[in-house]
Amino acid sequence: MILVWLLLILYTIFLAPGSGRDVIFHALIRGEFSNVEPLVVTIFSLLGVFPLLFASILLQDRRSGAWPFVLLSMGTGAFSLLPYFHLRGRFKEIEKIVTPVWLMRVTSSRSIIGIIVVLFILSLLPLTGGISLNAYGDAFMQSSLVSVMTVDFLILVPLSWYAMKRFRGISSPVAFIPIIGPAVLLWKQRGKKDDERT
Repeated sequence: MILVWLLLILYTIFLAPGSGRDVIFHALIRGEFSNVEPLVVTIFSLLGVFPLLFASILLQDRRSGAWPFVLLSMGTGAFSLLPYFHLRGRFKEIEKIVTPVWLMRVTSSRSIIGIIVVLFILSLLPLTGGISLNAYGDAFMQSSLVSVMTVDFLILVPLSWYAMKRFRGISSPVAFIPIIGPAVLLWKQRGKKDDERT
């Protein structure tokens, strides 16, 4: 994990394409989505949903020590989560970072999983206007934001599968489907727990 994290940093600083004024970055920040390739908008939106997914996966354990990393991931994505996966099990002090009970209840509820699903669907709406892989490729080469967030997305997808396997005990290829796959599996797992209590 730490090697992937270091490679991600090196890529961001030295290898990511794009130079000068990042027009796409400014358009996304201003909410001018109509001026940006729809697939870029979708990936950008999905990266905002991933932290909620990881919160649902990681924060059900009171001594996971994950909540500060999940909080930071809302702005930095895999940059914050990869160090956590490396430190967990190697640095015992991390287990002293106790997750607040209210946060555990919120992130383990079916309601938050439902919100994740809704946000996932909303993130796909820009794709209804059609996409152009060539336009996305151009955006990747012209914008450092697009190039970095693409790599970030490609890391977060297998990382969510790994998190589901390691922390929720769910080993399924469905978890490789970005966001919606793990969300559905979490929904089913939560349903089984609720049924056991009744």
